[in-house]
Amino acid sequence: MKVTGITCSTCKTFVYSRTRHDMRWCPCKGVFIDGGQIGDYVRTGGPALGTSVRSDVEIDTDPNALFKDWNTYANKLGWISPPECKHPTKDRAELSDGVTGCTACGARL
Repeated sequence: MKVTGITCSTCKTFVYSRTRHDMRWCPCKGVFIDGGQIGDYVRTGGPALGTSVRSDVEIDTDPNALFKDWNTYANKLGWISPPECKHPTKDRAELSDGVTGCTACGARL
């Protein structure tokens, strides 16, 4: 199924709301999305919102699985982590918020 979400410009994580009233933050708290996938509303926000990208992504699940994941607090769904950074050690540094990241791609490590 296709889900609407937002990719954080800071941590590169794609987050999506699984169901209505499921507000999801990315791991670095740069962006959030709320509203689910049914189309009632979609709300986004956070300090990195201005530089983050909202998009649709195809995932291998269905609306019932999204609701069950939210309703049972399983939390296996709701975000897609960025690929692991493969940059050499020389490209790693402490980012502005004290987290180690890649200076080339901005990914948090």
